[in-house]
Amino acid sequence: MQDSRWLKERAGKGTRRLASGEALFCRGDASFGMFILEAGRVRLRRCGRDGSEVTMQTVAPGESFAEPSLFSPVYHCDCVAVRESVVTVLPKTRVLGFLENDSAFAAAFALRMARQLQHARTRFELRGIRSADERVLGALVLLSDERGEVALPGTLKDMAVEIGLTHEAFYRALARIERAGRIRREGRRIALLV
Repeated sequence: MQDSRWLKERAGKGTRRLASGEALFCRGDASFGMFILEAGRVRLRRCGRDGSEVTMQTVAPGESFAEPSLFSPVYHCDCVAVRESVVTVLPKTRVLGFLENDSAFAAAFALRMARQLQHARTRFELRGIRSADERVLGALVLLSDERGEVALPGTLKDMAVEIGLTHEAFYRALARIERAGRIRREGRRIALLV
């Protein structure tokens, strides 16, 4: 299940297209399944009574999301398309049936959830770094390949949201890091020089 195709082949039930700004589900809606993002970008968020918004997850293509809804009668957040998106719907009853009756599926699902938990903990640790420069550099290190290069998975604005910075603070930090000679930017690629 490292590859989302395996999950889709086993439990997938169709696709849904979302326009930019369109909600796939809202907090309190009856849960009907989990999803895999095929294309685009969606954000899971919660809004406070004062109108403030907290991003819980920004989903990139190939990632699954809303897994907790399998074990809840309702969704606990909103899911809104950041840009035009396509998602595969994995119906709750099918996924739960596979988890109960197919030990290979259950083990692969548990592995996927463990990896997502590890990723969430890493994001949480990054958000705890007070220095914007060090937070940005830490995120780049995590995204880098064995050569120390980063191919940005989304926009710089998406990355800023992911690590809990305003896009203005993110851009300023990135510029300072580049001026300090710690990175080199070439379009959508960033090379770590430290």
